[in-house]
Formats: sequence, C-alpha cells, structure tokens
Amino acid sequence: MKQRLHHLPLVLFLSAIVSVPLPSFAGGGGAPVKATRTIRVKNTSVIGTTPPSMSIATVAVEDAGNSALVVNSESFGAVASSFRIGKYEVTIDQYATFLNSVATRPDLYSYGPAVIESLYDSRMQSDKNVAGITRSGSGTAETPYSYQVVGDGNRPITYVTLFNAARFTNWLENGARSDSDLEYGAYHLLGDTSGMLTKAANPTWWIPSEN
Repeated sequence: MKQRLHHLPLVLFLSAIVSVPLPSFAGGGGAPVKATRTIRVKNTSVIGTTPPSMSIATVAVEDAGNSALVVNSESFGAVASSFRIGKYEVTIDQYATFLNSVATRPDLYSYGPAVIESLYDSRMQSDKNVAGITRSGSGTAETPYSYQVVGDGNRPITYVTLFNAARFTNWLENGARSDSDLEYGAYHLLGDTSGMLTKAANPTWWIPSEN
C-alpha cells in the first residue's frame, strides 16, 4: 500500500473505508489524511456484511481483470477481483461511535498512551472548516476520554492518519463492538502509530489501494 495523505476525511473497503473520487490511501506511514480526501474501506465478500454495531453502506465494483488506465507511463485502476466498497466516506458520527466504543478499554493502555492519543486529532475540534468532534476527559483508565459530535455528523471525518484508519478497520473486522480488537485483524499493529502496514491474507474489511 502507498501513502498519499495529508489531513483529511475517512473511507473503507468491505471485502466490500467506495468508488473513490480521489486516490484513497493504501499504505505507508502515519501522516494525516488531507481534509479534501476521504478514507474508505473495502470488502471482498460477494454479499456485503454489516458489522453488528455499525451500518456502512457498500456498493459492488465488478469487472475483475479490467484494463488499467495509463497516465504518464503509470498504470492505475486494474483490479484482479470484484469487491464491495463503502458507498460514502466514513462519517463524523461513525468515527465518534468508534472513539467512544474504545474510550474505556483498559487493554489499549498496555500499548502505551500513544495508541489512545493517536485515534484523535485536536484539529477535529479546532479547525472551524471541518470541526466535528470534541473531546473531554483526561485519557486515563480512571477518567477516559469522551467524544461528542459537533454539528452535522453526516459530514466525512477528517484529520485521520493511516494508522487511525487501520485501527478503525480492525475494529470493523472484529465486529465493531466495544471489545473488538484494534491491534489485530485486517492489520497487525501491536501499538505501532507509524511505519508500514501489512495486510492480513484474507480480511473482510481493509483500506483500498490506489487502484
């Protein structure tokens, strides 16, 4: 996967974070996603599955083995198999649900405060152009963070990093519940907040490649 993100919105592939209007990220370091792009998830199942605690609409992308589009001697868009992809960007409401679902997880603190801190960017609150989630609490196991949606929660979430997206995807992969693992699933993270991502062999949900 390649990274091509600044501070931005989130999309998911469901084995179906979506037809991508702009290149969505597909790997790399933990730089924030650009506020004009989106995170999507991909799902490869023929019939899209809906996580128990979250509904994400998906659409089918067919024409497996399609020809690539060649741009400046580089090839884009060829895929080997059909899949489903999130119909919309991941919303502020959905990401806030994720944050609150894992906010009181004592097991996450075993990886150090960096994992908890990495899931939220203060610009989600301070950037008036995209402000959507406020945070209260101290971020400890005793007084964990709490997250509130500001304004229209159907807007796309912004200021997410590649590793934010990977943990959100793992959460979906593991059922999108308050006890769903964030460090294993589509990606094995083990507390990492930067570096390269390695996708599991056959996940249900994952972050789409540029293609």
